[in-house]
Amino acid sequence: MSKIKSKIVKWEYVTKPFDLKVQPIQVKRVHSPLEPSLETYWDRRALHLRPCVQGVDEYGAVVKYLYCTRDGRFFTRGKNGWNEIKPDCYGNNPKKKGGTTNCPQLSNYGWKPCHRCVAFAWLDVPKDVKLQMIGVDDPTKWEVDHINTDHKNWTADNLQWVTADENRRRGKIARRMRKIGLNPKHLTPTLCRHIYTLSNERFDEFLERFQMCCVADDGNLSIENIRFNVAKALDAMR
Repeated sequence: MSKIKSKIVKWEYVTKPFDLKVQPIQVKRVHSPLEPSLETYWDRRALHLRPCVQGVDEYGAVVKYLYCTRDGRFFTRGKNGWNEIKPDCYGNNPKKKGGTTNCPQLSNYGWKPCHRCVAFAWLDVPKDVKLQMIGVDDPTKWEVDHINTDHKNWTADNLQWVTADENRRRGKIARRMRKIGLNPKHLTPTLCRHIYTLSNERFDEFLERFQMCCVADDGNLSIENIRFNVAKALDAMR
């Protein structure tokens, strides 16, 4: 008698991840045949994985996991070993009103955005988010913020759980920074975190100090110099 394979009826985030170590030699292939096998990578350290999305069957049992690393690489476990999965959607999402998004998504796993998958696996999930995942109606809306505004960087170090209001406030700060030629994408997440802690008045002072540092530095706009001037302006405000 053949065993009937359970069918996945929905994909949901994992709110209680567990740790798993996988040797690179166990990864048989990657999602794209154009990319080299992980066996040829110079880094042979064990992959530290955590489940981020789980496939649930009609009886509520977990049938399959999607795993991810802290630096935002995704893996699944199959019969022939581990496979690396690449984000395959950078555009329309038919399950979302409006349809479009600038955040990469995994369309074969319930249209899950990459940054939210990594956040659920590697960041401490606020209690309110856990309540929302089990269907509890809570007025607080938690979101995952790309700290340096780079949506192509969904590593755990560049993500943070924030409220919707805080996410909008950070967006306004980023727009003001871009107006003076300071692109948050050129900054490290640590520098951006320090900037977000400033009040409106102190943020104005920070922008003035940063511009003065740039003028004194003869307008050198290299990324290294921009980061140096930002750190210098923040240190002067302490």
